[in-house]
Amino acid sequence: MVNIIITAGGLISFAFLGINIEIFIFIFFYVARNQP
Repeated sequence: MVNIIITAGGLISFAFLGINIEIFIFIFFYVARNQP
């Protein structure tokens, strides 16, 4: 039961981390594209 809770928490944290990385990459390319 404890292992399931820890795994769920890890998956949620990993999902948020993945979303943050995707947003960071999107912003990076967006800024790089708008550079003169």
